[in-house]
Amino acid sequence: MIYIGFQIMCGTIIGVNIKMKKKDIIKGLKFAKRMNEFVSYVYDFYGKNGIYDMGATVSQIQTATIDYIASDDSLPFYGDSLDRERVRDILTSKFNLKEVI
Repeated sequence: MIYIGFQIMCGTIIGVNIKMKKKDIIKGLKFAKRMNEFVSYVYDFYGKNGIYDMGATVSQIQTATIDYIASDDSLPFYGDSLDRERVRDILTSKFNLKEVI
């Protein structure tokens, strides 16, 4: 058992003091890495100067990704183009973003 003083979610350190097993810490870090890669992938499409530039910020993409994963109707998360497009739909509806032409 290892005591840690932080938890990582989408690259953001949240100040909490929890007791975790080493394997759980490693699993959490792998998940955070996967989420950071996905957020970067989505930003390359919908961030400033992206393929479909909507002017989305990293923070907006992180929030939309969390909303998507936490939604009741969410399918299993694979970090693929389907997930990217569903996050785009949340960016559109939640932050009123649209492609810059």
